[in-house]
Amino acid sequence: MALPNLADLVAVHSVQDEHTFATGEGALVSLFRVDGLTRVYGRPAGSISPELLKRLVAALPSFFQSPGHRLQWTLARDPDWADAEVDAHFAALDAQASRLGMRGDGFTRGAPVDRLKKHFLPERSILALWTEPNILSTPDLKQERKDLNRALEGVTWGPWQVLDPGLGLRGLIPIHEAACETLLEALGPGQHRVGLRLVRLGTHEALAAWRQILDPSRGQGGLFDVGHPPLITDPFGPALPKIARQVLPAYTTVGAGETIAAGGLYYRILSMGLGPARLVDFGDLFASLPRDLPWRYTVTLTADTGSGWLKSFLAGLLSWSNAVNHGITRARARIRKQALLGDPACLMQVLACTWGKTPEEAGQNARRLAQRFESWGNTVVEEVFGDPVPDWISLAPGLRPKGNARWHGLNLSDACAFVPVASQASPWHQAPLLLRGPQGQILPLAIGSSRQKNFNIAIFAATRSGKSVLLALLLILAHLLEPGKVRLPRFAFLDVGYGGMGAGQFLRELLGHRADLVQTHRLRNAPEYAINPFDTLLGQREPLPLHRAFLIDFLTLVCTPMGRQEAPEHVYEMAAGLIDAAYPFYSDLHPEGQPKRWNPGQPGMAAVDAKVEAAIRTEDLPPAPSWWQVVDHLFARGDTAAAHAAQRFAVPLLSDLPEIAHVAGERSAAFHKIPVGGKDGLSVFDFMMHLITQAQARYPVIAAPTAFHLGAARGVILDLNEVTAGQGGDADKPKFGSYPC
Repeated sequence: MALPNLADLVAVHSVQDEHTFATGEGALVSLFRVDGLTRVYGRPAGSISPELLKRLVAALPSFFQSPGHRLQWTLARDPDWADAEVDAHFAALDAQASRLGMRGDGFTRGAPVDRLKKHFLPERSILALWTEPNILSTPDLKQERKDLNRALEGVTWGPWQVLDPGLGLRGLIPIHEAACETLLEALGPGQHRVGLRLVRLGTHEALAAWRQILDPSRGQGGLFDVGHPPLITDPFGPALPKIARQVLPAYTTVGAGETIAAGGLYYRILSMGLGPARLVDFGDLFASLPRDLPWRYTVTLTADTGSGWLKSFLAGLLSWSNAVNHGITRARARIRKQALLGDPACLMQVLACTWGKTPEEAGQNARRLAQRFESWGNTVVEEVFGDPVPDWISLAPGLRPKGNARWHGLNLSDACAFVPVASQASPWHQAPLLLRGPQGQILPLAIGSSRQKNFNIAIFAATRSGKSVLLALLLILAHLLEPGKVRLPRFAFLDVGYGGMGAGQFLRELLGHRADLVQTHRLRNAPEYAINPFDTLLGQREPLPLHRAFLIDFLTLVCTPMGRQEAPEHVYEMAAGLIDAAYPFYSDLHPEGQPKRWNPGQPGMAAVDAKVEAAIRTEDLPPAPSWWQVVDHLFARGDTAAAHAAQRFAVPLLSDLPEIAHVAGERSAAFHKIPVGGKDGLSVFDFMMHLITQAQARYPVIAAPTAFHLGAARGVILDLNEVTAGQGGDADKPKFGSYPC
């Protein structure tokens, strides 16, 4: 069958607006991409999901209370789609990795990516909403047709015309838009809604979806709509080609076994002859379909306008002749009764197809698909006899309102069990990370994005099975490969154990000669690994409010006895006083400050000492400068690295607090007289000085000037196993104290 004859089978004629198409009859149709469910529904063993069906039934009645609307819903799956979709995902990641200077071989391209493709099974789901002229009353419909004809009388064809005239009835436009809004609201995320991730497609995206279904080998080029007109137009016709010409293959042929050959593939069509004999839903069928079987499933629902009245009437007259006629009469009566109780009567058509690269493969796949259908509640499946092409086109929602297959009358509550909703959706269409669903569907993941207020990650696996490596990669790669970054962002990952170290080594290998930008260290409880929690930002003599609050909590933790969950009373208040006294005490800007003096010979400070000695010789610094004077001098000359190093010796240390408490005692004088209950009669002051002195001896990693230096690194992964080792109450304090530092 050549394209001109194929085009006659397509009802959609032209573009109406940026989201809507019109048919030659004046009907309107819009397409929606269905990414899946954003909520998890429970499914009792051996039963359908009652909550999902309940919400679907509550969401859809307004479309079937009266004639005029039609829903076509398709879901398809093909393992061959994995290559293109995974390549598209990793192409974006490869571009971002290149911007950050990472090597893509073995990471965003190459053998690991090829192996990954085998684990994914992409799905594509499209929903079409039709608004048909019969939704209008007969007088209104006649008037709308007259108005449309009058509007089209003035249309002239020529090269100056950019768009086809909109053929949709003007009175249908507001009705259709309201229906689309209702559909998005009823099926979308929300507390009492179905929870589908639903996106209304623009006409260009819809054209691409249709071509992808019917002529995938043709690619996505040469699609034209309002926003994408062709550069060269026909001077004797409309500027935009008809929809059929854009989405259908040039020809199709029907061979043995009603096999359709189109676009380089061979298709076999199936339809549901009789529905299931027991209660089932689409999830049962979906779970039973083999992973290697390509298939498409489409259900069409429309309001039952009484089209089966003649069959019911004859069956009623002949009910005495056999039980079948009597059963038809009872079934129709049941449907009418349920409709009066608020469960609308519907007509439903179920079509399915499978395909292969040869007629034999298509036939084999058709037999496998039919077997799965027949085991789905003893459903009776029919292969389409005669011309299968109309049903093949009907499998693409929105092009043709119905196929030639059998229609079934039922109530909406029963029809919702056939709606193709089964998979979970990701909130992101594209993201740095790629996970897979239970059936192999692609689930992009962007941790810490603007879509999340907060997030939790739970990983369950056996010991030494790679949980830490996976967590490190999830968090770090989500941060690094987020689109838009032009250089490696700063990050830190703290881990107890060496699991995260593997992720660090992996990142260093990706960075090649820039590997120093990521450092991995096993932190030790020794002065050479010291990180002073009292460090401030460059040039600041006092901590910022958030840093001050952290230091008060930190000092309170230090002064909490082993095995206790809370510090004794008044410890927090004295800790706040000590923090507020420490920084002015060593500040050169405070009237009573006693800033620490430059003391040459500190470890790792030889270069700074040489610069200070040179400044003293030139009288840019006094003979015995304070460390703060050294900091300001180095910063004024643009040597921020040396200024940072010098400031480590200007700020307070944990070991300085006892001296500060005794010299600047007005803030802590009252605590000399307050005893700590049950602690040998010690005052709060003596109690805290004892624990601070004890802490500086036990934990040199937090009691000495900062020696842990990352240089130009922008990322660090630390193994805290040694500084958090131990069990029970004696181990809690070093654990809690090491993580914040």
